[in-house]
Amino acid sequence: MKHIDTIKDYCKQINIHPPKHDEFDARTFDENMPTVKRKVEPFKHEFYAIGLLIDGTSHNWHGIPNFEANIIFNSPYQLISWDIENDWSGYYIMFTQDYLNQCHFSNTLLSDFPFLKLDQTIPFKVPLEQIQFLKNKFEQTISEYNSNQTDKFKFIESYVNLILLSIKRFSSDIKPGFFASEQNRNADLRIVSRYQSLIETNINSEAAHPNSFSTSFYADQLNIHPNHLNAIVKRITGSTAKQVIQETIIKTSKSLLLQSNLSIKEIAFKVGYEEAAHFSTFFKKATNLTPVQFRGIANL
Repeated sequence: MKHIDTIKDYCKQINIHPPKHDEFDARTFDENMPTVKRKVEPFKHEFYAIGLLIDGTSHNWHGIPNFEANIIFNSPYQLISWDIENDWSGYYIMFTQDYLNQCHFSNTLLSDFPFLKLDQTIPFKVPLEQIQFLKNKFEQTISEYNSNQTDKFKFIESYVNLILLSIKRFSSDIKPGFFASEQNRNADLRIVSRYQSLIETNINSEAAHPNSFSTSFYADQLNIHPNHLNAIVKRITGSTAKQVIQETIIKTSKSLLLQSNLSIKEIAFKVGYEEAAHFSTFFKKATNLTPVQFRGIANL
């Protein structure tokens, strides 16, 4: 599955013109319609996106048939796909974590606006006459974004915060159970966080446990069934529980190859492999390079 890590590459993926800035984008759906791909297979990206859809036809949006909403979201690492007509009208903003790090509300973003941390974000519909304020804020954001003002991102930060506050108000008014349902999702997020911490702790210990490749090993520590763990991890991350283990092993292995003088055999043992050859095969399958090649290229 394709993974997109820049907004520029996202635009290229769906065939629209590139953004004016690397970390933030703001535009209308209308301007994308002449070129945007009407049908997109599932992929993942690393950004937040918030949209206000005024009109448009969707046969399928993120797995939702006959999709109807006027406030829509994407979260980092969420699976993205759609099957739409080229008649969408409205507005959207997209921003990276690097952009957020410069905003005054960054530290409390996910606690203040929990809808942004969902893997399966919850779109919803409210009467258009109730969201004129939100429409104005999107228009002001896009206007500033396209301006040449040197201080435009100071204004944009305020508009983004007002958009988020408005959505929080609308979601509470329209869906009284919206944040209650978040409690269940937050429980899933806590399990995934604990799962990732257990993997990190095990793989970064002096020597990984011999069962460290098994999801059952971690499910036992979390007191849940392996199938249930896999379902939760899949919902939140888009990856299977097994893939999360493998991704962590690769990340740790790369770090050790770059930042230590340990031999390949020692690194293999450290991340849970008894045989260096098996580790090298796994590493090459994931990266297209052997551990020796990876270390050699990095040291050039």
